[in-house]
Amino acid sequence: MAKAAVLRSFDVAVPPDEAWKRLAMVEQWPEWARHIKAVTVSPSGALGPSSVGALHIRRLGRNRFRMSAWHPPDRWEWSGGLPGVRIEYDHRFEPSADNTTRLTWAVTLSGPLAWLVRPVFARVYGRNVDKPSPDSRIGSVPDRRPVAASTAGRWPRALGPNSSSTPSRRAATPSSR
Repeated sequence: MAKAAVLRSFDVAVPPDEAWKRLAMVEQWPEWARHIKAVTVSPSGALGPSSVGALHIRRLGRNRFRMSAWHPPDRWEWSGGLPGVRIEYDHRFEPSADNTTRLTWAVTLSGPLAWLVRPVFARVYGRNVDKPSPDSRIGSVPDRRPVAASTAGRWPRALGPNSSSTPSRRAATPSSR
C-alpha cells in the first residue's frame, strides 16, 4: 500500500449516518470548502456506488473521479488521477464519543510519476484541507481541541457544532484499509 500523501482526521458533532448523508452531497462541497471551486457528479445528487465526476481544486486543477469502494455508512473511496499518477481519496466514518463521528481522509498517490507529484500535491492539497471554512450552514466550530496529534487536520464547520481539530501536515498510513 502506498503511503498517504495527505491524512487528516476530524471529530464532528453529528452521528455517523448524518455525517455520511451530508458529505454524500458532494456537489455542495464548494459552499464550505474554499479549496474546491466546483464539483460535478453523475448521476446528480447524493453519491452512490456508481458515481463518477470531477473535482475542480484550486491550484491543482480538475481531477476526475470514479467510485472505487462503497460501504455505507463506514467508508467510500474514489479514484482519479493525472497522467502517470493514480490518486485515491479514502473517506472513513467512525462512531465516536457522545454521538459524534471521527472522519478520516486519506489521499494516496501511486504510479510511475507519483514520486514526483506527491510532495507538491501533499503540500498544496494539505494546506487547502487545513484551512478552516467560513461557512457554518450545518454548525460551528467553537472548540479546537486536538483529535490525534499525528493525524489531525481542520474540519469544515459545515458538518457540525463543537467539531474539534488541530492541524498536522505529517503524512501517515491509515491503520486499516
